[in-house]
Amino acid sequence: MKFDFNKVAQNYDDYYHSEFGKKIDDVEKRLVKKYLNKIPDKEALEIGCGTGHWSMFFSDNGFQITGIDLALDMLAKAIDKDIPGAVFMEMDAENLMFPSESIKNIFSIATAEFTNDQQQFFDEAFRVLKRGGYLLVGGLNANSTLGKTKEQDEVFKDATFFTPESLYRFLTRFGHAEIEGCALIDQTGTILDHPDNHNIPQQKLNKEGAFLVGFVKKL
Repeated sequence: MKFDFNKVAQNYDDYYHSEFGKKIDDVEKRLVKKYLNKIPDKEALEIGCGTGHWSMFFSDNGFQITGIDLALDMLAKAIDKDIPGAVFMEMDAENLMFPSESIKNIFSIATAEFTNDQQQFFDEAFRVLKRGGYLLVGGLNANSTLGKTKEQDEVFKDATFFTPESLYRFLTRFGHAEIEGCALIDQTGTILDHPDNHNIPQQKLNKEGAFLVGFVKKL
């Protein structure tokens, strides 16, 4: 991994309790939920579950989650949340300890950016995902304001952000991929596509939104 998330485990969830973090969370979850609603089978492997923030959201939407992460301090936070039906374990995203084509669905939010080998990440996801299963990836966008200033941030500076095009290329191996963006942030830090603000053309959100969602059914 390109960043040791044990360093930030203690205060990681504080972001989601801030006014800005809550708004970003709302926007991202609104988009992710749109795709969750398309998945009939309610079991999923969450790669890079961290503190279980997204695990809780997936559980609230009816999914039984197996969450994996390499950061033990983050996993401890996830376990402490006592999420119904969720199981957490230490595992490397680039070396999944599951048989081939054994996983019904895979979710991963802001994880592949921090792997040492993104191609290996997607190779492993492809290997373990059953045919007919869904892969949902939430990723950070290199074209966004965050992406263009990431060198100033200790957590993000060494991460490899996606572009909509690069994420699409990774997913086309699985099937007919959809890519959609959200969380367009201007230079003042205003989230332009939050419900409190005006609607933004989807094309602009796809190109410059800080958060990308890739969604694909394995053929």
